[in-house]
Amino acid sequence: MNKANAALVGLGALLLMAALSLNNQSLTTQKLQVQSGMVAPISLCGSPGARSILKLMDTTKQMAPLMTNLGNHAMPINTDIERAQLFFNQGINLYYGFNHLEAYRSFREVARLDPGSAMAYWGQALSLGPNINLPMDPADTEVVYIAVQKARELAPRAGEKEKMLIDAISTRYSKEALEDRKPLDQAYANSMAEVAKKFPDDPDIQTLYAESLMDLHPWDYWKDGNPQPWTHEIIELLQRVIRKNPNHPGANHLHIHIVEASSNPGAATASADLLRDLVPGAGHLVHMPSHIYIRTGRYLEGVMANEKAVAMDMEYINQCNVQGVYPLFYFPHNYHFLWACAMMAGQAEKSLSTARELAKTIPVELMNVKDFVTLQHWYAVPMYTMVRFGKWESILKEPQPADSLLYVKSVWHYARGMAFVRTKKLDLASTELNHLKEIVARPIMQELTISGFNSFEKVLSIGVNVLEGEIELVRGNA
Repeated sequence: MNKANAALVGLGALLLMAALSLNNQSLTTQKLQVQSGMVAPISLCGSPGARSILKLMDTTKQMAPLMTNLGNHAMPINTDIERAQLFFNQGINLYYGFNHLEAYRSFREVARLDPGSAMAYWGQALSLGPNINLPMDPADTEVVYIAVQKARELAPRAGEKEKMLIDAISTRYSKEALEDRKPLDQAYANSMAEVAKKFPDDPDIQTLYAESLMDLHPWDYWKDGNPQPWTHEIIELLQRVIRKNPNHPGANHLHIHIVEASSNPGAATASADLLRDLVPGAGHLVHMPSHIYIRTGRYLEGVMANEKAVAMDMEYINQCNVQGVYPLFYFPHNYHFLWACAMMAGQAEKSLSTARELAKTIPVELMNVKDFVTLQHWYAVPMYTMVRFGKWESILKEPQPADSLLYVKSVWHYARGMAFVRTKKLDLASTELNHLKEIVARPIMQELTISGFNSFEKVLSIGVNVLEGEIELVRGNA
């Protein structure tokens, strides 16, 4: 491999890892199996602002479909109505798959089928709370508070375990929205610790307790490969659940997230391998193995996992007419990881075709909304891909993006600069570098982030340094 190609390979890896936020074969399309033709709801991921914008597309009041491809995990509750138990199982499995509003709608159906079920309202309150990807939407405060009060009203009919879960969830919420939720989140974690102590062999309680601890420090489990003070307890909780209940979807999902940014992501290899087929109807869980595969060099298996996830979510979105943030973020996230794994595997054609498909999923009109600027990174991946594989002529044919798309415009200048370096037009490459530097130096570039982690300025500065280095290398100044 010559120096130029080696530099491109290194750049592809560097930009990929900077943008992934790791703190984040052909196949037969699986059909979404449902026992109702009702429309599915939004599933949310993103910031509170993103949620508020998408309230206009809320479909949670429509009746939930009963899906039959969400695995076998069950969380028994106090109900004599079989269908209510089925919907509760569905709700908890969707919750474990981070499809929170689909879970919420399933728990609403439990309440419709069994109005005396306290756990139906517990599930609703659980689903609308904060999680590691998303703080609680203040607009949901009243709905959640009402659900908690209803659960408490019905609690005398429940068993001891359910009463303790309801008591715990009641500490998580207040009647009025608070600017600082930390005391509530800590109170909930403390309460779940008591429930977990009382029921040490209940896998759902132990998993929910582990999640409550993760929610106290979202995506802050490792620093430079070393565990934070709270990390080992969470790992031990989840691994204990998995040892006794190896097929638990929630424990395996969270296990991947708690170790993926560590110096030993392979510790979750068994969880990753399991989730490939454990809950085939939950696209996000089907995708999850790639969080470990991309960290452990199993790039081709990462490609396959995300191809399956894309197919599953495409069926889910199309058949159930899903709107909102699930198709806006979770579905493109599958394409993004598919692209990343294909890039690392050196699959040029698959990388570029996937990058194009990813860009097609992005609503251009949302890319300048502050809570959606991550979409600009996804929209720009075709240009990263063309640089990675030396498609210089294609790069120079790419139309100029709108000035308002600061990230996209920056990547466009970077890619053109690299193309001019490779075609020995150093003056033009320097011009592109100057344009890139000017945009990256703007103060707003430090404020805008990819997935809330890496600022535009931090990621694009890599491109500035690489392009400048490439120019100087050709000039003989290396």
